[in-house]
Amino acid sequence: MSETEEYFDGTRELTLLDRVDSTNNYAKELAVRGAPHGSVVIAGSQTAGKGRLGRRFISPKGTGLYMTMIVRPQCAAEKLTLLTPMAAVAVSGAIDSICGVETGIKWVNDVYLNGRKLCGILTEGALTGDRISYALIGIGVNVGSIKGLMPPDVAPLVTSIEDETGKKYPIGALAREIADRTDRLISRLESGEFMTEYKNKSCILGRQVTVTKYSPPRMGVAIDIAENGGLVVKYPDGITETVMSGEANIPKGK
Repeated sequence: MSETEEYFDGTRELTLLDRVDSTNNYAKELAVRGAPHGSVVIAGSQTAGKGRLGRRFISPKGTGLYMTMIVRPQCAAEKLTLLTPMAAVAVSGAIDSICGVETGIKWVNDVYLNGRKLCGILTEGALTGDRISYALIGIGVNVGSIKGLMPPDVAPLVTSIEDETGKKYPIGALAREIADRTDRLISRLESGEFMTEYKNKSCILGRQVTVTKYSPPRMGVAIDIAENGGLVVKYPDGITETVMSGEANIPKGK
């Protein structure tokens, strides 16, 4: 992990770990103890990486960037819904810049490359009254080759930067670029002006989604992304609805 440290200039609090259950769990302990805005935790592997909706994020040793950034935005609690879109814009832009590729964002928290998942993002927040006390931005990017390292049911759906480009990129350089872009965007959390780029990078608008809050689930088409980050879905009967994270899924392989 020493090579990663070389990309940071000492202006932010940086914790490097060989192995951890979850960088979000570790960062939460630091945040509760008062770690400053912009602090970063990076691990070489995770034994219990956390994905959205309680899913596991598979984190093989030596292949990925597993990081969590602690942020303390001066915003109302309602702005927490924009944190994941903001992070997705920062991560997608960083990968494009460092690796010379063109990634897309699959609502709400995944970054895709050439039709397969490259990165997952998990944000968690804590409130003091109606204000955000701190938030955790957990990011897992498949950087090195993951061929043969993923379970059979997952392997066809995911990819890595090396597997797509044939090139190796330094994890530290990518981590620094993500952190710097997040620093710049976090000041825009109140205005949400990054949502234009989020929509422009979307790879699901115009595609079919399953809205899971209904029994049985309803099928519709994603037609827009709302100012609050919700997905605007149009049903076959012409009715539209804005659903939030956890209420709509993209069918597997779609």
